[in-house]
Amino acid sequence: MFTTARKPSRENEFVWVGPILPRTTWVFGRSGLESSVHSVRDLATHRVGVVRDEAAQQDLEAAGLPPSAVVVQPSNVDILKMVSRSMVDAMVDTEVGMKWSLRTAAFAPDTTSVR
Repeated sequence: MFTTARKPSRENEFVWVGPILPRTTWVFGRSGLESSVHSVRDLATHRVGVVRDEAAQQDLEAAGLPPSAVVVQPSNVDILKMVSRSMVDAMVDTEVGMKWSLRTAAFAPDTTSVR
């Protein structure tokens, strides 16, 4: 069993059980990013990390984010480490997923530049 985002494009691909939790996706970025990003379009001038083939990657592509702005990695922990090293400006995750990623990467939420 695994979790996945329920989207219209995936409706016939799975036997759906749930939802278990509501899914709200957030863009978490380095400190200061909030002053220049107010919509998905504003992300086009930044580098945004996403997990390969996850719903967030598909959503950003569908919203018109150019491939040059998207950095694809195998896990959110990998992307979180890139954010902390200023290799990408932001990442996309859920609140629950970010808490797990912070714990897995051994970051304390109040000591990283990711917000």
